[in-house]
Amino acid sequence: MKETLLQWLAPVLENRYIQTVIQDDFLCGVIAGILLMILLRILIWIIFRRRSCQAINVANEFGTVAIGTNAIFSVIKHSCASVKCLAFSKLEIFRKKDNYDFHLRAVMDAEQGADAKLMETISLIIRKEMTAVFGMDNIGKIKLFISSCKNLADDEDSVEEEENDFPDFIDSPGKSESADSGRMVSLRHK
Repeated sequence: MKETLLQWLAPVLENRYIQTVIQDDFLCGVIAGILLMILLRILIWIIFRRRSCQAINVANEFGTVAIGTNAIFSVIKHSCASVKCLAFSKLEIFRKKDNYDFHLRAVMDAEQGADAKLMETISLIIRKEMTAVFGMDNIGKIKLFISSCKNLADDEDSVEEEENDFPDFIDSPGKSESADSGRMVSLRHK
């Protein structure tokens, strides 16, 4: 195997620029240090990266229940309805060790503005509701991203359009008028 590797590297090693670098100890050390830093960065990224989730598993003495992102988002929208200055449009959940981070995207009402303690209020409401409804107590960070400021009283339809991440030919699950709206249907677009 060593011979095969040397045969493969022979054209590279015969290059005069490469030979100059190999013969100079300082340049070899610099290149080795750069490669070591790149490998260390990749290793740290693999170990500590956030993983996106589509569901959260909640275990109790009777078993485990997987709670989907849409169900969690519905509870958040319902529980935060008292916060009139925001209209939530998207939720992303990331798993970091044993905790789940919530990243909420919202549209802020330009007319009402926001309270100074808005994030604290939303965080307390979400944590309380997730514990009460689903029994989840492992919520990590809750981040709020305000995507735009609009007059929400006039533009309620535009907020619903931002929620819809589906292509134009597929109705979003909440807007289906058929009796089998809970059933997953495979559609092909020609």
